[in-house]
Amino acid sequence: MRLPKYLLVHPAYLIAAIAVCAAAIVYAPQFSGGGAAGGQVDSTEIRPMPGEISLTSNGIFTGVFVNRATSPLKVREFWLVDKSNREMKCGAFEEVLLPPGESFKASIDSCGARNPGEEYTLEVRINYDKSEGGKMRPQVLYGELSGTVE
Repeated sequence: MRLPKYLLVHPAYLIAAIAVCAAAIVYAPQFSGGGAAGGQVDSTEIRPMPGEISLTSNGIFTGVFVNRATSPLKVREFWLVDKSNREMKCGAFEEVLLPPGESFKASIDSCGARNPGEEYTLEVRINYDKSEGGKMRPQVLYGELSGTVE
């Protein structure tokens, strides 16, 4: 592979190019979304807390999510849909204003009875507003959470 002539003539360009590539490799996992135990929510703004997601045999979902954005978020709705049974939908949520770095707990008790030890995969939809330039702009987050019924 031949390097462009300006990279050979001006070593500062070569160093800058290497630094950009290294930064992309180091920071890329931070923007891949989710990765938490219990599921994945593809967002750099709202993420599930590892180990804080559960679904009980009597259909109670509990999850803790954190605002990873640099601005406040106003969570308006939280919905779950069972991927194995499209009829099962549960949701409801009281609005919460979430400063950067703060977390909220979503508890929903209408997710349907299940057998302990059963595997589940839930589609997640979170409707929220993001503060941008002094205005709240509507956003929708989609993702999946999976695990074993407790």
